[in-house]
This record gives sequence, structure tokens and C-alpha cells, in this order.
Amino acid sequence: MRGPHLLIRLAFPGTTGAFEKQFTVATLHTMLEAALEHGPQLDEAAVGAYRDALEGGPLQLKKGDNGALTLQAAHPHPAGKEISLQLSK
Repeated sequence: MRGPHLLIRLAFPGTTGAFEKQFTVATLHTMLEAALEHGPQLDEAAVGAYRDALEGGPLQLKKGDNGALTLQAAHPHPAGKEISLQLSK
């Protein structure tokens, strides 16, 4: 939470964690929705249409050597924690 929410962060520091958790869960829900909707045909073009709930950046698809796929948020949130969902075939 940046910008206009700074006053809220300073006045109510406990609410920041709750908001960040809510956005994290919403982003993970979006990742799961993308995986379930596209199944094995999940590719970078399909993933690009989905956005994370934190900053609205497009989700990214990483392919592992063993055929595993990982969906990631565009930027680490909150406080440098990476949000990702690992899928295997």
C-alpha cells in the first residue's frame, strides 16, 4: 500500500497486514482460476490476460526443467515475498 494510503498505514499499522493478506489471497485465487480454466494448454499468452490484485501487473509463467509450471505475480508482495502457484503435469 503506497501513495494515498500512507496515512492509513501510519494511523492503523495492524490493518496493513490484513489488506496485504486479502490481496495475496485474491492473487492466488486468480492464479488458480487461470490454471483451472486453461488446464494443460496454459501458456504465456493466456496467462498475460490475468492480473495480480496488488498492483494490477500481468501474471508471469515460468517453466521448469522437469515440466513443472509456476505462475508468479509480476512483483514480490508484501515486503519482498514472492506470490506463486506451482503446477505440475
